[in-house]
Amino acid sequence: MARTISVADDVFEWLKNEKGDRSYSEVLRDFRDRKSFSEVNGINSLGNVSEDEIEEALSSAEEETESKIKERFQ
Repeated sequence: MARTISVADDVFEWLKNEKGDRSYSEVLRDFRDRKSFSEVNGINSLGNVSEDEIEEALSSAEEETESKIKERFQ
């Protein structure tokens, strides 16, 4: 069963860009089913940071934190 919904212009543009050859329903289902850290937490909601960049930043922060802990307790 088809339904009509209203979305803001920016949301429509995002959907249109994500759509490609898929239906709007497929795009929304895929978005609903995403499980990566960045997608679940909305970090990449603007689409301007790649998932690899996020993972690299997290890894770097983890290494820096570990280094500071070692310095402090040695």
